[in-house]
Amino acid sequence: NLTITLLSVLVALVVGIIVLATLLADKLELTSGPLAMLATLELDSVGYIVVGLFVLTWAVAVTVWKVGRIEERYTQPAN
Repeated sequence: NLTITLLSVLVALVVGIIVLATLLADKLELTSGPLAMLATLELDSVGYIVVGLFVLTWAVAVTVWKVGRIEERYTQPAN
């Protein structure tokens, strides 16, 4: 849960930065530079990358959980 929550926060920040860059580039009529480059990013493409990151992050987290036997390690035996 912590891993997915952290990824969600990072994705929200990245999307917010892209939208802000798009608005600033539009209002300031920028055609070159890093702000203009961010403004040209298609949010559809960014969405596909985000979905891929979520799937990859989930797969890695499950693998670490299963291979590392995390649940067994932190579960206390019943008395």
